[in-house]
Amino acid sequence: MTTAMSFPAGRHFFLENGVVMLTVAKAILKDGSEGILEHPVRFCPFCGKPVQERSERPL
Repeated sequence: MTTAMSFPAGRHFFLENGVVMLTVAKAILKDGSEGILEHPVRFCPFCGKPVQERSERPL
């Protein structure tokens, strides 16, 4: 898990509009820009308990 969440210069867990988010992946795109995949954290990664509902993040 440590390796999957370790980006040299960036955020891992963060709040966005009151929703706990996790940076899942980063990649350099063909045009040279950086692509970032972020996903809402719905369950605690350590104990598995729900931490927020699916509908909390607006699309």
